[in-house]
This record gives sequence, structure tokens and C-alpha cells, in this order.
Amino acid sequence: MSSWRYISIIYARFFCIPILSLGILGDVLNIYLFLTVSMYRQTPSTFYLLCSVIASFIHLTIAMSTRILMVGFDNDLTCSSLIWCKARQFIIATYAPLGLTFASLPIFDQFLVTSRNVRLRQFSNMKNTHRIVVAFIIFWHIHSMPFLVYNQIRSNECVINNKILSIYWPYIHFFCVLLTIPTITLVTFGYLAYKNMRCLAKSGQLIGAGRQLITMVCLQLTFVVVATILFAKSGQLIGAGCQLITMVCLQLTFVVVATILFGIYNTYILSTSNRNKSAEQVDQDFLFLTVTSLLGLFNFGGSFYVFLAASSRFRQTVRQRLCCCYGKTNKINPNTIFTIRETNCALKII
Repeated sequence: MSSWRYISIIYARFFCIPILSLGILGDVLNIYLFLTVSMYRQTPSTFYLLCSVIASFIHLTIAMSTRILMVGFDNDLTCSSLIWCKARQFIIATYAPLGLTFASLPIFDQFLVTSRNVRLRQFSNMKNTHRIVVAFIIFWHIHSMPFLVYNQIRSNECVINNKILSIYWPYIHFFCVLLTIPTITLVTFGYLAYKNMRCLAKSGQLIGAGRQLITMVCLQLTFVVVATILFAKSGQLIGAGCQLITMVCLQLTFVVVATILFGIYNTYILSTSNRNKSAEQVDQDFLFLTVTSLLGLFNFGGSFYVFLAASSRFRQTVRQRLCCCYGKTNKINPNTIFTIRETNCALKII
């Protein structure tokens, strides 16, 4: 075993397993919070985030856990089970873009909510939100069905046995579906929503519950997007709306940057596919694949920590939900003591 292969195994076992555990924990906490707080379920933007977290949880659990088994423990079930070869590819091809789609929709919803056009604002409601969610779930499941047909096991490897689909997967799926579409959504509707909020603030139609101003700087260079959100105490924008846009933009940026890592690997592999590589170069490519794929998958479990860092309201909700027992004890005891004392005083007076 070469040193490069050994580094890949160590990386998968001792670095990626804790990362996977943190990602699953974050997704579970996100799902719990979004389901138990009624405000999150009744608001279109946060309902999209809930759907995004559920899709990301499914993708992270299947994709990252099986990748760790492949690399760290040399246990690739896709090479021995045709059903799993087809099912794993189908799940990854479905829930990765589904999670990104739902993560992008809150930006579009914020554009609708802040629009001056009454018809656009009225389009943002839970009834339409449910329809959109169901439509995208059906669409992405249909989109991935060809993998159930054309994924086959050849020479102890799970491969795509279709020329068109094998071209679509590395080129169109990764660079267009997972990277370009979220980037365009972030830049376009994020800018339009920010512009709408600035116009409403200048016209005095927004009353500041918090004093925050969002400045979004989006830079796109060879599919690399870095969105920087700056807070300043000179704004007239609504704090909750600002924090929601902040959460969405940071989450989507986190997803795009993480996807770039695997996109770099795909670009390198496709550009060097016709070269004759030595055994050492193959092991180096394997290490490159291990690092980029496993690190890139963490974006599907990091939303909880992004929201925790971006929003003070979300942090307050986490404290209330996870520490509710302690808070209730502190509040109940003084009231009980006070009631007892009043009763005793009344008895003495009588």
C-alpha cells in the first residue's frame, strides 16, 4: 500500500467520521427546530429551508457514510450489489439537487415578499409553497430515474452504462445543476431582494425591529462565488428579514463553495483522462478524490452551524428549545413560593 493510499484511509477514518457525526447532528437539530417551531412551518422561506435540510440529511447520510466505507474500510457495496449500485446513484442524483433547489427558493421568496408589485407579494403564500415543493420533488425523482436503468456492475465497478448519461453526469450535472443554477439564483434574486428592501427602506415603508443593514458582495470568477454579508448599525431594514436573507445567502454560499471542491476534481480528471498514469499518480488522484468529495459533502450537514452563526434569533430559538427545562424551573419556583406566602398571610389575617 502506497503512502498516498494510506493517507486517504487515515483521512476517511479519523477526520471524516467526526465530520459526518457533526453533520448528522446538525441536520437532526435543524429538523427538530423547524418542525417544533410553528413560525418556521408557516413561513414560506423557512418551510423551504426545512425541506432543504431533510433532503440534505438523506443525501449526507447515504453519500458520505458509503464513501467512508469505501475509502476507509475498503467495503464498497456498490461493487457487489446491483440494487445498491442503482439505488445509491439514484439517491445522490435526486437529493443533492433537491436540497440545493430548496436552499435557493428562499431567496426567490424574499424577492416576492419585498416586491412593490401586489401580485408578486400575493404569490408568496403557503398554498403555493406546498405546490412548488411537491412539483420539485416529483421533477428531481423523474430526473434521476435513468440511473436506475443504466447503472450496471462491470469489472467489479459500478458504472453508468450509457454514453449520453455518462457525459451528462460529470459535465452537466456537476457544473450546471449543482453549481451554475444555485449561483445564478443567489446573485440574481439576492440582488433584487436587497434592492427591493433598500427602496422600501428609503420610502419609509419598513420599520426597523433591529438596526441592521445587509451588504452582499457577490463575485463570480470561473464558477467561484464568494458572498460576503456585512452588518452595520446604520440600517432601517427589518431585523428578521435581514437575518433570514443572511442565513439563506450564507447557506447557499457554503453549498456553492463546497461544490466547487468536487468540481475541481472533476475538471482535473476529465482533462487528464487520456493520459497514461503511474500507480503513484493513480493513488494521488484517489487521495484528491477522497479529500474533495468527503469535504464537499459536509455542506449538506453544515446548515445548522451556518444558521447558528448568522442569526441571533435562531440562536435564541435554539436556547429556548434545548434549554427549556432549565428556563421553566427558574420561572415556576418564585411564582409558587409567592402564592404560598400569600395564602399563609391570608390565613393569619383571618
